[in-house]
Amino acid sequence: RPARSELCFPISWPLPSVKSLIARLKHQVHQPWFGGGVGATLAALLGLLLLHVNLGKGLRDWSFDLPFLAKAETRLKDVAIVYLDEQSYADLKQDPSRFDRALHAKLVRRLMKEGARRVVFDILFIDPSRAITEAEQDFAAAMKESGRVILAGQYFEDDPNRNLGSNVRAPIDLFRESAAGWGLARVARDTDFSSRQLLGGTAALPSLAWKTAELDRLELTQYPDQRLRERWLNYYSQSPFLSVSYSTLVTGQPLPTGVSLKDKVVFVGSGEVVGFTGQEKEQFRSPWTWVDGRFPLAVELHAIGYSNLARGDWQTRVPIFLQTIIILLLGAGAGYGLSCLRPMAATLAAAGAGLVVMGIGTLMANMIQVWWAWLIFVVAQLPVALGWSYLFNSLSAYVQTRLFQQSLELYLSPQQVQQILKQPELLKPGATQRNVSILFSDITGFSKISERLDQEDLVHLLNSYYETALGCIHQTGGTVMTLIGDAIFAIWNAPQDQPDHQARACQAALLLQQALIQFESSSLSLPLKTAVGLHTGNVCVGNIGSSKRFIYTAIGENVNMAARLEGLNRKLGTNILATRDLQKLVGDRVTSRVLGHFRFKGFDQVVEVHEIISLHQAEATSQPWRQSFSAALNRFQRKSFEEAQAEFQRTLVLHPSDGPSLFYLERIRQLQITPPASDWVGEIDLREK
Repeated sequence: RPARSELCFPISWPLPSVKSLIARLKHQVHQPWFGGGVGATLAALLGLLLLHVNLGKGLRDWSFDLPFLAKAETRLKDVAIVYLDEQSYADLKQDPSRFDRALHAKLVRRLMKEGARRVVFDILFIDPSRAITEAEQDFAAAMKESGRVILAGQYFEDDPNRNLGSNVRAPIDLFRESAAGWGLARVARDTDFSSRQLLGGTAALPSLAWKTAELDRLELTQYPDQRLRERWLNYYSQSPFLSVSYSTLVTGQPLPTGVSLKDKVVFVGSGEVVGFTGQEKEQFRSPWTWVDGRFPLAVELHAIGYSNLARGDWQTRVPIFLQTIIILLLGAGAGYGLSCLRPMAATLAAAGAGLVVMGIGTLMANMIQVWWAWLIFVVAQLPVALGWSYLFNSLSAYVQTRLFQQSLELYLSPQQVQQILKQPELLKPGATQRNVSILFSDITGFSKISERLDQEDLVHLLNSYYETALGCIHQTGGTVMTLIGDAIFAIWNAPQDQPDHQARACQAALLLQQALIQFESSSLSLPLKTAVGLHTGNVCVGNIGSSKRFIYTAIGENVNMAARLEGLNRKLGTNILATRDLQKLVGDRVTSRVLGHFRFKGFDQVVEVHEIISLHQAEATSQPWRQSFSAALNRFQRKSFEEAQAEFQRTLVLHPSDGPSLFYLERIRQLQITPPASDWVGEIDLREK
């Protein structure tokens, strides 16, 4: 059987019709609802995720912090801070662990003399084991004389090591009875050591800031149900309060020029954590810490909290449900809108939208003291929407390019179109050695079918057959070399590289077999049984023609081998045959069986031939008769003809009309009449006439 290995066609197509087709397809492909819908969904879902899960906490926190950096410097006139700092310890020659509380008495009296409206100690006096000395008595007397001193109590967060039965430790009885009141020295500390929430205390006890506001008879403290309402700290500036050193006041030194404590609420703090004087300092991040490196002390946060309550200008967070709606709308709008723009316009629009939302978030926080997680939109949703816009535009361009290619594929094979567009050197005469997988196929008994049909019906049948068959080849990336009559010659791994070309060729053959079954049932046509030969090996591939006539094809003895296998199907009654060279590379992907060893006309070597039956998933259904056939073939090759004959008969019971079994039963009858040579090992010589 001669090899079919030529494909001839001119490189030309009707350009006007292709252009009109491309114009129509472009209009259909560019659908804003698709790109906009996907972009809107991605951006909206991302915003929703970052708003409600811990992953977006950093963005939410920075949405609160950043507006303060744009805030104007503010100095508060009604609050001051007295720092019990390291210089004060040195000046007063005090050991922080055993501080002389008579000094606190002096401080209270000096502050009363200076006209302070209230004195708030962010220093704990909760050590009941400490002996009551004259110093303690003096301090208690000073507080009682003043009637304006507020003390701090300790609040324990959940601590499994505490078994005291209470989360609170109040000031010792002597001091608590002498003071005007006391509150919890509790500051909200976030995971990044920042303090953002203004705590009103617990259900049972007020915070230090709230107690101070309560004693000042501020209007909001007249409504107990308002104490635990959610409030957020409103930072005024990096240094909003007048500050004085503890030692300056205690030692009787005059206040600096222009400094007055008259009518001020004075917060006194050592900067220590909840515990005893002299313990490790409790410091917090502020919005400006990233800029100046300064960490405010707890006493400053109490002062800020009180100032927020006194001025009524604490920060309020937009309700979560409303933030959810805002984030969804912004994300969906950005995702949809940017997808409708070209990359440069989308970039400018995204930058503008980011600046607008950033400005709105900053103005809301600084002018009306309302904040929301706007940074989620600026830092996460906008980049995702913009990224999708870039991707969608690229996809649109790609799709339009593909549509152009598909229009050319109405006249050329898809692979050839791609390579002609990308590699114009393929048009030049010449060929290269390539390892390819080869498929030969034709319709069994086509001559008889053609005799029953008139020419028009025959052409219609062939056109329908090729539409189905070529679809299977193109679906697996194959390149059609030749169409002659009812025959098809195709290869894989040329002109483009396909590392899995053997598997692709097998898949195409199985797809073709299944497609023709569906084709017959749908079109009620005459039976179309295809014979397929598969082989893999080196061939010469290229333009085996001239610079004026493009004939992209493959030639070589391996092409002829595939053609021989296709013809062998008629003798064996099979559909798909492959050489061992191809089957061993796809053995784990398909179900197959060895049909024996054959010597073909034009070839000296013996070739092991396999039948490709199905994909690997269907292996179990054919296993019994494949095992029976394998046993029969083994006995045949060992010259145990009677046993082989019985086993082939058993195979026919399991798999009626099995062509290879019938072939070998006929061969056994011939060998029983004419026994093989002594060196015969089971090969079938097809060179015999």
